Amino acid sequence: MVMIQVPKRVSFSLQQKFLLGMAAILLFFCGICAFLLYTQEKRLLQDAAYEKSQIVMAAVEATRSYVREVLRPRMYEILGEEGFVLEAMSTSYVSRAVMDRFKGSLPEYFYRRVATNARNPSSEANELEVRMIKLFSVNPHLKKWEGMVTVGEREHFVRFKPVLFTKSCMHCHGDPAEAPKNLIKIYGNSRGFGHKPGDLAGVSEVGIPVTVAFAKIKGIAFTVFVVGFVCVVILFAIITFFFNIVVVHSLKDILKVFHTELQDEEHLHFLKEAETKDEIDELTTVARVMAGHLKATREQLEEYAANLEKMVENRTKALKNFQRTLREKVLTRNRELHTLNTLAELTTETVSLPEILPQILRRTLNLIPAQGAGIYLLQGSPPHLKLQCHENADYLIKQVDFDPNCCKFLPDEDITDLQTSICEAACGHMSFIEDDSDTNFLNVPLCCRRHVLGVMTFVGVDFDEISPELHELLFSVGRQTGITIESLQNSERLVQSKELLQSVFDGITDMLVLLDRKLQIKMVNKAYLKQYGVSLEEALNQQYHELHSGDTHSCPICNLESAFKAKNNLVKEIQSKNGEIYLVHIYPIFDNEGDVESIICYAKDITEQK
Repeated sequence: MVMIQVPKRVSFSLQQKFLLGMAAILLFFCGICAFLLYTQEKRLLQDAAYEKSQIVMAAVEATRSYVREVLRPRMYEILGEEGFVLEAMSTSYVSRAVMDRFKGSLPEYFYRRVATNARNPSSEANELEVRMIKLFSVNPHLKKWEGMVTVGEREHFVRFKPVLFTKSCMHCHGDPAEAPKNLIKIYGNSRGFGHKPGDLAGVSEVGIPVTVAFAKIKGIAFTVFVVGFVCVVILFAIITFFFNIVVVHSLKDILKVFHTELQDEEHLHFLKEAETKDEIDELTTVARVMAGHLKATREQLEEYAANLEKMVENRTKALKNFQRTLREKVLTRNRELHTLNTLAELTTETVSLPEILPQILRRTLNLIPAQGAGIYLLQGSPPHLKLQCHENADYLIKQVDFDPNCCKFLPDEDITDLQTSICEAACGHMSFIEDDSDTNFLNVPLCCRRHVLGVMTFVGVDFDEISPELHELLFSVGRQTGITIESLQNSERLVQSKELLQSVFDGITDMLVLLDRKLQIKMVNKAYLKQYGVSLEEALNQQYHELHSGDTHSCPICNLESAFKAKNNLVKEIQSKNGEIYLVHIYPIFDNEGDVESIICYAKDITEQK
């Protein structure tokens, strides 16, 4: 009798599985408790740090409010509108000076009042502060931001608050001409001006150290984990003791019955195979192995009785036939897919239609059972189909007149002439025809987005070999060829349009530039390139201030940001540092939503006229 070979595998006993699962669960909950404690303590630390930062921030805001609302107006009454005392009238300076003295008592606390393009270099924003300024600028409804930040090598709780310009700030931050002379004397008139009430002036920042507190929290969490681990070990030992007494001993008593009753060689084999499993699986396996052995023995007897050799021979022959058929279909499909992929790849090649169409024709003929073929393209007015290329089809009609209205009155009966068959294909229908010389023709429309761009005509086609799959393949080839044709035609028209527009730009003798919303140069004429001594490749896609190395005084079309805000034509005279006077016309170009997407700048040199 044939034995059933049960694969041996390493297995754990029921007790081991239970204890391993219990240990994993207990350790998991121990870790969860430590993590929750750490999270709670961290949250409490952040809450405490937030309250401290709120006190510091409130003190600073009170100081700034006092200077802005009481001290500064009083100083103006005493000194006049032109007077300015930095130490008494600047809210930024006073708040920073107060916090510098506060830092003497708590050196690890810090306060900063920063901005971009600040008058005082010490108030210039760093990388983190610049990100916060951008955050408040993009989200004007956001009133504050706080979180944990690494400053140097230490963790700090940092709170940021936006600072906005008010009407009282405009005397010193509005028009430089109206600012106090003493202020201009100290900082100059280039930084910190040009703002309006409500503009974002910068951010106030308060930092409180939390490194030591974090270390304590981590220590507490680790202690809780260790204590919990010890408790888990004790609990694990107790559970192991009771499980062994209550469950394991009972199951082993049941298994002893099988070891006592099953003593023959076959039964001992079953028991040996079952010993690799746990107690429950061992009981189940013994029953299943015995039932499986009986079933396998019965099936083997039936199989031998039914002429097993003949069955195997028939199945082998059928399998070989199936494999051969499947291999032929796979090769055919791979060849078809390769052709379609090749047609798709031709779209990306920077060549013209006369070069690509013969390649398409040759590759398609490798798939279609035909003697030759040709490609017609729909052209001209009145429209006609003109033969572009052919392969083994010298007798094809060179040109076929095509009336689009004929598509509405296609005949129901079979078409008998090639010209009418080609016109039917130009209407979007695949057309078959056999002429008087017993030559079969197959015409496939070349379509793209439901528009017929031409016709591919196959000569000497065996209609019996055109299966439904090949029929669908022809339509796919036609669509892919149509996509390729339209893509190349569009590319040619785009290049011609760009060259025409560039020639119009170059025909203007004064400087002319097209810039996008990012103020990148998208088109420029020769007058501009000659004026600044740069090539077209150097100028395109460059920002104008980078092209002039930041020297906006030598560029008559610089400082164009206002054109995007004005949304109308601008005309202004600009004098460069070289003394040249330019009359600059700025014309905005709007998108579909009415926003300015680009501008055209025309600069005419009127120095001699002036």
